[in-house]
Amino acid sequence: MTAGFSWCVRFAVAALGAALLLLCSAAPCFAGEYERAAGQLVKAAGERGFNRLAISSFTARDQAAPGEAAQAQQRLSETLYSMPGVGVMDAPVLEKMRERGRLWAQVLVRGQVYRTSAGLFLVIKTFDLSTGRPMGIMQINAGVEPDNFPRDLRDAPGGLKDSACAKASDELLTANLAAVDQKARYWAARAREPGFSYSGLDRAPGSELKDYATQQKFYALLNDYYGQDAPVTLTPAERTGLKELMEKETAFRRDCPEAR
Repeated sequence: MTAGFSWCVRFAVAALGAALLLLCSAAPCFAGEYERAAGQLVKAAGERGFNRLAISSFTARDQAAPGEAAQAQQRLSETLYSMPGVGVMDAPVLEKMRERGRLWAQVLVRGQVYRTSAGLFLVIKTFDLSTGRPMGIMQINAGVEPDNFPRDLRDAPGGLKDSACAKASDELLTANLAAVDQKARYWAARAREPGFSYSGLDRAPGSELKDYATQQKFYALLNDYYGQDAPVTLTPAERTGLKELMEKETAFRRDCPEAR
């Protein structure tokens, strides 16, 4: 696999010839404490030869609210997802893949959110899944962002926010959120075709899903549909709509290369 590819496959879960791909994203990282913690996690994992992290659901302690723990987990996951050289999946998604998912992960990341008189803090613990032994522990200030802050604009490069590309990116984000089930069925059906190989594609399925939560949902659905006994199909209307969406994505990559 050459460095010139616009996407990079971080793993392939084998199921009759590779049912699922996980990608690394080229999106920019969050600044601040979460970026610092993510950088240290990637560094510590890399020093042991690991680059595949499973992120467990974070727990709320003391006066912290469950929603604050969930948001802290999402922010750290998205920050890790945006960093090159590492594959990231939510542990609950990997659990749904049963043995295939468990065999993929190398490092388990757990988090607990505490509210103290000094503020909201996230304590992060990592474990080597090959031995079950702890790898390290760190803590950061876990201040959360307002729920109404638009994630796609917050993460976008500064010069992109007011451009036509920003509008197109926002429209594709919304369209993909609505079409994620159809895309999962489309690729599950493709993967079942005799002789199909991911190596013949110029982009890995799901690489266009820049929202971390949407991509996690896509992989979980893809795995479920691929493994079911019944045929995986789309209606003619769904195929037409999906074809139009994919054409828009191709045009976006062509016209807005800085937004890839």
